[in-house]
Amino acid sequence: MSLYTFNPRNTGLYEARLWKAYYDRQWPRALALLFRLMRSQFGLSLVDAARATLGGIRASIIFAPPEHDDKAVLKALERFYTVVRNGSDGRFDPHAAAAAELDYWIVHRRLAGQKGSAALKESLARLSACVYGLSPDQTHPSAALRAHACDLVDDITGGRQAPTHAAWSAIEDTLRRSYALLRLELESTP
Repeated sequence: MSLYTFNPRNTGLYEARLWKAYYDRQWPRALALLFRLMRSQFGLSLVDAARATLGGIRASIIFAPPEHDDKAVLKALERFYTVVRNGSDGRFDPHAAAAAELDYWIVHRRLAGQKGSAALKESLARLSACVYGLSPDQTHPSAALRAHACDLVDDITGGRQAPTHAAWSAIEDTLRRSYALLRLELESTP
């Protein structure tokens, strides 16, 4: 499987469940879900998916506390994206992808609860553009939906929405639609 032909349904499912595990600080569950996401979204082998998962979880654990070391997070994300690129047919710069991922995490945390943030949409558009070799304009529709999914998560983590099955299902559906738009864009780009 190619990095560019991921399954939007599975990618949205695993990412939504991964987000829930992250916010619940269920690290073993997050580890298992990130592994499945690496196989689904990036088409990594079992070994590469395991290596990427360890780097990704390390970055998440370092970033989780409000007081953390951004350089350590960036270093872990660079290892993560290096494994992803080397284990797939990706053509992106791992350092640039790591920096874009960290930017998204920082922007999301800073703007949590501020619905419809243009800064969050732009950060997510830059991240997808970097990893998938598209322009931010091409990834903006997908990024807007992913930012909406972040808003829905913020409603739960901010106490404005009960963490019900229906609430998490809405996040999963939004992420699936986001990845479906990204996949369509990839299919239409030579």
